[in-house]
Amino acid sequence: MFRYGILRILLLLVISSLALVVLLALLEIDSPQVPLLLAFGAFTLGLVGIDLARSGRRVLTDFRKGRYAWALRGTRWLLRWTLRRSSKATLQLNLAACHLASGKHEEGGKVLRTMDKGGLPETLQSIWENNYAYYLLSTGGDAREALKLCDKASGLNPSNPAFRSTRGIAQLTLGRVDDAIAELQAAVDAGLETQGPAAMSENYYHLAQAWESRGEVAYARDHYLKSVNIGPDTLFGRKSAGRLQEQHNLWPAG
Repeated sequence: MFRYGILRILLLLVISSLALVVLLALLEIDSPQVPLLLAFGAFTLGLVGIDLARSGRRVLTDFRKGRYAWALRGTRWLLRWTLRRSSKATLQLNLAACHLASGKHEEGGKVLRTMDKGGLPETLQSIWENNYAYYLLSTGGDAREALKLCDKASGLNPSNPAFRSTRGIAQLTLGRVDDAIAELQAAVDAGLETQGPAAMSENYYHLAQAWESRGEVAYARDHYLKSVNIGPDTLFGRKSAGRLQEQHNLWPAG
């Protein structure tokens, strides 16, 4: 409830006010002096500023753990306060990513289409290209166009596991299973610390699908299990549980 938004700011103001009351009581001051009030005003503004700066880290944590509704709320909150153009662009990309990762693909695509891609720095352009490729793949769009976008994104940052994951999905959609397995395995090998449980769960899910398309049922089952175990409450962890129950009769329904 207090993770983002005006209620959190109000809570910080209440804490500052209580601190002022305690200080006045300790100093036995009946009527606060102007300098003291100004000092506490500056302290309160500083506290709010620090909290807003830390909100970015909270958004990243929520996103990595698959708490996309909270990450979306935090991103929108930060967009209200951000003035720098590059920071706004970064937050808009994150807004799109929250929609895409939570399965709201059309909303994510809409955010991406409203952005001025040409005005973005190269690093942000690569994120836009990867996100738009993911949007195309998730909505039955042109997989070849998606792969071209993935190639452009990977050209700027070839080791980015998110880019390799999207590229693997594109290869799998095009029927290039061996290439898809190589890309998705590289994304998995990047590890939990780099990506967080939500991304890792999705990587294992798509890797399981790639092995399933090869007829390697045991490999597919093992990767679905890894997807569930690493992110049981994430979107793709739940999808993997469904596949295990449906295809392998290995996971209880629900």
